Amino acid sequence: MNQQAAPYVLAAGQARSHPGAFPAIKAGAADTGGLFTFCDGVLGPRTPGPALHVHDETDECFYVIDGHLQIQVGEERHDLGPGCFAWLPRHIPHAYANASDSPVRAVSMHVPGGIEEFFAAQGAYFVRLQGPPDPEQIAAIWAGHPGRIVGPPIQVDAAPAAAVPDPPRKAGDPEPAKSRCTPEPQGLSPRTEGSPRQALGLEDARRAGTAAATRMARHRGVPRCMDPDVDEFLHRGLVQEHRGACRMVASCWPARAHCVPG
Repeated sequence: MNQQAAPYVLAAGQARSHPGAFPAIKAGAADTGGLFTFCDGVLGPRTPGPALHVHDETDECFYVIDGHLQIQVGEERHDLGPGCFAWLPRHIPHAYANASDSPVRAVSMHVPGGIEEFFAAQGAYFVRLQGPPDPEQIAAIWAGHPGRIVGPPIQVDAAPAAAVPDPPRKAGDPEPAKSRCTPEPQGLSPRTEGSPRQALGLEDARRAGTAAATRMARHRGVPRCMDPDVDEFLHRGLVQEHRGACRMVASCWPARAHCVPG
């Protein structure tokens, strides 16, 4: 086409043509003399994109403004954050999706222009869709565009279920039981089942002091539970001596004693 293009300005959220198309058309072939199509789109949290596909006559590029866009180029997957760019020449299989918990906004350019007709037809189908997409209808839409589907879309896992809060306590309800076990800090190798039982001596702990007792409890844990007398001493003695700075100094397998800042 390569005709002289006329200048224009769009307000935020305004599309140049094909209202309802996804992504929104900011400049189409009719605006750029056929040189390119420019789009702006927002993909919601945990939203799959198109199936793996190729364009036979169109080169594309994507630039991420906000969020993280997962993109597949051939056999490789990439996570594109704000400021990241991807160039996708024709004949290269590609797909994209938003696998995060936040929306992602990206702009794209398609060379030469004209792909907006395909976007509009695809968008109109999905707007009126009820239930899963019909492969025959999708194939019919692709039949009008020089390209094809070559694989499945990127799978997006559902958002994890929110934690269920504890029911509110009523007046007179007993205090909930407090656990005396704290998970083992990262970096400590667990002891295997059947390790020889090693008790932490009371006098040794008293002489070593709070810090040393904590270290001994950390590195001299036992396969099941520490000696009850030692456990009682650590909880009653060290916690008191440590003036509340050590909430937990002894625990049961596989978690072992360690000092937790107050």
